[in-house]
Amino acid sequence: MTEWVSQSDAVKLLKALGDPISQPALSQYLKGHGEVPTQPGGAGRPTLIDFDALKRSRATRNGRGPSSAPLLDLAEAGPPANARRGEKEPSDLGARKARADTERAEFDARRARILAEEAEGALINRDVAVAAFMAAGVALIRALEEGRRTVIEDIRAAADTRAADLVMRKYETSIRTGFAQALTEFAETATAPVAVAAE
Repeated sequence: MTEWVSQSDAVKLLKALGDPISQPALSQYLKGHGEVPTQPGGAGRPTLIDFDALKRSRATRNGRGPSSAPLLDLAEAGPPANARRGEKEPSDLGARKARADTERAEFDARRARILAEEAEGALINRDVAVAAFMAAGVALIRALEEGRRTVIEDIRAAADTRAADLVMRKYETSIRTGFAQALTEFAETATAPVAVAAE
């Protein structure tokens, strides 16, 4: 069965086998050795390498390209010292895969929890919040513009300072009410988008 590993894992595994090579050098090596199969790792994931083919390539004298570091002949060297002593290899592929699966499961669980809280209203979708404040801002500007001329005329017609102050208070109250009403209306219409975003 083919053992597919990332470049970083291949570097660690080769080092454990007595074949030290840096990741940049390995990348260059792969470009010059088409006998080592590679395949895309998927969206956001590194390219995978057929490690068995890489070991065979590195073990032959013809496989040592100019980008590879000096190495032992793996065919002659045999298993690493820790393997001969019966010790567990430090870079155990199975353990790394299990750890990666655990981390992926934890990430999926966190994401599911966030989406659930968002659907229940405990969290607000960022796009929805931005759109709500933009809508409220438009409503605020409209209320300011619509009331500006009226309030100026009312202040001019006021009999005294107290009457002018009362006009300004009414104007401020109407502005606050319009702003709050815009937020309320948007929250009611945004219920469906939030549920869709949570899905």
